[in-house]
Formats: sequence, C-alpha cells, structure tokens
Amino acid sequence: TNFYIMANKHSIVKENKSGPFFVDTDCIGCDTCTSLAPYQFKLTPDQDVAYVYKQPESPTELTQTLAAIRKCPVDAIGKR
Repeated sequence: TNFYIMANKHSIVKENKSGPFFVDTDCIGCDTCTSLAPYQFKLTPDQDVAYVYKQPESPTELTQTLAAIRKCPVDAIGKR
C-alpha cells in the first residue's frame, strides 16, 4: 500500500531538509511526528508547522519516520 499519497509535493514546507521525505503545508503543528521521530522532525520557531530536520539514515530512523507518516492526523508527511 502506498501511504504517501496524501501529502502534496507541490506544497512543501520550505524548511524541509532536501531528500525523499517532506512535510507539506497542511501540517497543523500537532507534535506527533516530533514525538515519534525526534531526530527527523522539528517544529518551526513559531511552532506552526513541522518539517524534516534530518532525513533518516539508519533502519531505526527510517522506522520512526514511517511511524510518523502513519500517525500524522492530517497526512502532511510524504515521500517523493
């Protein structure tokens, strides 16, 4: 199943680190992704939206990132 379908790669939050994973502007800054994958996601200084701070580099980081994608309540995390 492709669960990356909802995030919009044409509405990417500008702070995202370059790479396959991204957060789009539908993000509501709920902190779910930052809780599940704290090394990959951070909130912007105004805490309006999250962004990919660091692309996953290890199996553990990838597992945490995928968990964040599945748990995002507004499907704002995607993969290019």
